[in-house]
Amino acid sequence: MANNVAIFPTRSDTGIAVATDSITLNPWREATDKQREVALLREAFLRPILDMLARNVSARAAISNVIAHITAQDYPARYIETASKLGKKNSHPSRSTINAWLSAYQKEGRAGLLDQHTGRRRVDQGWEAAAYKLYNLPTKPSCAAVARKLREEHGFDNATDAAVTRYLRSLPAEMGEHSPARVGRKLYNNSERHFKARTTENLKPGDLYQGDGHTLDVYLAHPVTGDIWRAELTVWMDVKSRYIVGWTISNAESSIGTIRCLAATLSFHDHVPPMLYVDNGCGYKSRMMDDDAVGFYTRLGMDAIFALPGNAKAKGNVERFFRTMERDCNIWFGPAFCGEGMASDISTKFVNDCKRGLKQPPTLEQWCEHFTQWLERYHNRPHPEFKDTTPAAIWAQLERNPVHVELAELMRPRELRKVQRGAVQLHNRHYKHADLTQWNRQTVAVEYDLQNDELVTIRTEDGRFLCDAELVKKANYLPTSRVEEARIKASADAVKRLEKKADEKRARAGLTLDHSDTLDALEAIGEPVLGTHSDSALEHQPDGVDLDITTPVLKPAAPEQDVAINLDLESF
Repeated sequence: MANNVAIFPTRSDTGIAVATDSITLNPWREATDKQREVALLREAFLRPILDMLARNVSARAAISNVIAHITAQDYPARYIETASKLGKKNSHPSRSTINAWLSAYQKEGRAGLLDQHTGRRRVDQGWEAAAYKLYNLPTKPSCAAVARKLREEHGFDNATDAAVTRYLRSLPAEMGEHSPARVGRKLYNNSERHFKARTTENLKPGDLYQGDGHTLDVYLAHPVTGDIWRAELTVWMDVKSRYIVGWTISNAESSIGTIRCLAATLSFHDHVPPMLYVDNGCGYKSRMMDDDAVGFYTRLGMDAIFALPGNAKAKGNVERFFRTMERDCNIWFGPAFCGEGMASDISTKFVNDCKRGLKQPPTLEQWCEHFTQWLERYHNRPHPEFKDTTPAAIWAQLERNPVHVELAELMRPRELRKVQRGAVQLHNRHYKHADLTQWNRQTVAVEYDLQNDELVTIRTEDGRFLCDAELVKKANYLPTSRVEEARIKASADAVKRLEKKADEKRARAGLTLDHSDTLDALEAIGEPVLGTHSDSALEHQPDGVDLDITTPVLKPAAPEQDVAINLDLESF
């Protein structure tokens, strides 16, 4: 049986290059069930003719003989029925048709009897390329909108709604309604493209931790101000068991918060995982965390694997946990819930009532208690991958890799600094020790406490202890706690952003005057202007006070005090 060669046409009218290479196909395998059924009937019809040809009867005489027997009803009823199915008007096939089948069968075998009819071929109308280009816009125009634009602006009167819709619906999936151009490459990759399903069978409990942060879909009362607030939940999950080995609550993701949570987790379970799988957020990818010399991961010998940006499937386990937590835990907080599926009018009314003092949102303590109880039940549910066990049961099989470092030391970050004149400078603070003179112009690792800046530990780059250096000088107004310093900086940055926003709104409202406009305005109302009138006006001004010739800047409201929630180890 010979193999046919199929040539794929080029879609030049769509602007998409389609391969036109010849590909050898198996026609019988590529045929439809209906085509194969008809071919088998034709083969059964040709069987008596083929038998006569084997006895050296000519093809013409064999065909005439079969037709005569069919007309006389001399053949079995089943053969007569097959002939009527293949012929027209319940008759046998014509002599020319039988001869064509016989020739095709002798050349290509059974595959030559396949029906080659491909249906009515579509005729290009000239608007196909424009229709494809208009349809594949990120604004997602409908087929009818594309057809209307082709008629009204491109002059294609034959671009009817039905014709354009039929053409666009016939395009391959990658060029149609869910193409990357319409839905965006990220959503297309996450929802349409094939992805590699991964298994954890080769992992052991404790081999790989996965960490991520999530803004809770619950309105809570801020622990300090009492205002309505959405907290940031950071969790660490063991990938093998799906067990949540540690979690904490904070205002926002940060390196300091990540160190605290991870250090407490490692210390509580007395286990250091060989690998961590994290995203590229500021809390996980910073010099404090992944520096090759003094980063938190390097010091503990953990290999940090960073997910590709925009790849939601990379953190599927922890993302699935957050989704389950919202729909199974947070949903029971009533109107305080603001996640997917919550009625917007009820959620808006709850927020407004809380701002007016008519209602009180749940407290952080209430949420933590509720979450802790739910997490216990979650750990004892059937494992999503190994149905005959639970996350808690798998985590109980942990083979510990001991930390060998105290919790206080774990929570002290390190940075590299160069010794100058027996002292080191860190965060606008100077630390000195007599032994440091021997290390002048050399690089050392400075280990510092986040809560107290009075003392730092000096080590070599490979971690060997040198001395404890005392604080001798620091810039004015710096607090003792570096955490407090970070809060002050964050508050100052927030105030600057608010001031920029206020300046922009005043400028849009026409409330900001430049220098020349201000002079004209003062002269119009008869006020003295510096440089144009006498300086007698200065005599009435207090010492040290300058005339302000611009619109006064509104004083910003006092910044909201930041807060860090430290959960004790019982919460892990």
